[in-house]
Amino acid sequence: MNKFHLACLAVLLPSSAHAEKVLIDRDNSASSGVEIVAGGWNRKAHTDNTYKAFDDFKKGGLGKYDFYYSLEIVPQFSPDYKDCKSNPNFLSYVKSFFGIARGSIMVIRTSIDYRWATGSSISLLPDKSALILSATGADSTKAAIGSGCYFDHTKRPTFPLVQYRGGDANSSFDDFQLKLSVEAAAVQDYKIVSNVTSIFSDVSAASAYNVGLAGLASPAFKAFQNIAENFQKNLNAAGTYADQVSVIHTMRARGNPDDNRVVITIPAMFGGNPQNGSLAIYIKRMASIGLAGDPTPIKPDDVLTSIELASRQCPPQKIASSGCDATNSSVREAVATALKAVDDAIVATSPVAQVFDLTTDGRKSKVYDLCQSIRTVARTKLQLSTLDEMLVRWAITKDSGLQAELSDPSKAATLAAAQKPKAVTVADLKNMCWNTGDDETLRAVAKSLKRSLS
Repeated sequence: MNKFHLACLAVLLPSSAHAEKVLIDRDNSASSGVEIVAGGWNRKAHTDNTYKAFDDFKKGGLGKYDFYYSLEIVPQFSPDYKDCKSNPNFLSYVKSFFGIARGSIMVIRTSIDYRWATGSSISLLPDKSALILSATGADSTKAAIGSGCYFDHTKRPTFPLVQYRGGDANSSFDDFQLKLSVEAAAVQDYKIVSNVTSIFSDVSAASAYNVGLAGLASPAFKAFQNIAENFQKNLNAAGTYADQVSVIHTMRARGNPDDNRVVITIPAMFGGNPQNGSLAIYIKRMASIGLAGDPTPIKPDDVLTSIELASRQCPPQKIASSGCDATNSSVREAVATALKAVDDAIVATSPVAQVFDLTTDGRKSKVYDLCQSIRTVARTKLQLSTLDEMLVRWAITKDSGLQAELSDPSKAATLAAAQKPKAVTVADLKNMCWNTGDDETLRAVAKSLKRSLS
């Protein structure tokens, strides 16, 4: 690796990066000048404000359930280089790698699987979803570099947030399996170039993910497969379609420094400056959905009617594939429905359903068990992070009057004594339902985000 090469990497990777790994070297004769480097993930750029606030509060000790993560595919090409004709390096790049031909094609593609549990995965992007395409056409009467040029990249897909469940560098879950490939050809039939460029957007990663949401058996996905097959046939017909290189890389929600981010550059095409053009794939982390947003006071009803929190009522694999359609019930209804197994007197269908009955003898004895179940429901049914699980508990206990009951020593003692046949102390009851530590944590993080609980 030469000095210029290292200098490019220095620009590419943030100074806070501790490790980087070259996955595909631009000096590889089959890479067509494409460089793919793993590394450079950093908290400042790749987490949101809720993550930073909670991470600061816990002094860097975030772990299982403490955050959500999502996959991000972000094209970062200078607008000045979007039109390949305005790129002074484009044709020199083509001539260097493809020589004199009627046309050229270079495509970077991927497939991505998400492993939500050991031995269990789902496909987020099908094989050969396109990320970047460059091409030149040719004047059919001249054996020279083509008169037309083409450069395009996928739009940015929107992947959902997934609850972090404790996977690390030694685990086989909470990660994404990426296959990245570079394929290129010098093309003698310029019509092939036209065919390929005309359908690129339909086989791009963004299109692949969107049609995947409709289901593998859907007409939309079948149409995508037909277009993808047509795209591949045209590539195969390019004649000298020989330069191919691929790599498989595991991107972990939390792992080693080079596990969380991959950057694709084409230095020769962009004047050796990665700032002119790159495509990044990385893990983004977020600690709370409920605390994100405008700096306004948060009321219990805001939490209990939140569409964003309610939409997570699915197993992790459904959420990851955006196949979770659970917005028909509120957080209040979802929790109340699940807790009927503990207290069948709960009216789950009521828009103002109360989980706790603090006056009826037969029901107030179930408060401890209900609090325990709220934790489980928020964590496993709603797939919420630590902060959002706390936010739901705060909203339910405040809205029902339980917090006020627990703050009165006499009433708290009476309520604890009612939890028969369990031997429950006031401290036990507070620790399960809502205690000082819960309150201080949630309010401190909210305050750092310029939000308050009311």
